[in-house]
Amino acid sequence: MIEKTPQDKTEIEVCYTPGYIAAQLELSTDTIYRLFADEEGVIRIGHESKRVGRKLRRSYWTLRIPRSVFLRVRDRMTQQKKRA
Repeated sequence: MIEKTPQDKTEIEVCYTPGYIAAQLELSTDTIYRLFADEEGVIRIGHESKRVGRKLRRSYWTLRIPRSVFLRVRDRMTQQKKRA
């Protein structure tokens, strides 16, 4: 008899790029970056701006937005439209 061990059932949530969400909502990618940059749960990959000698090196960020965060923000935006 083969003994079965429980598998690790950690699910990986689908993440969207700002470009994909911009296309879905018909908004610019800059608007999507502003909407989601400080949202809890968004994955930010990149580095802060830093001073190198006398020059300032600009920051570069790539965002990955989990589906749950996207739906939460979309629902919040929809609720604000209904109230207005």
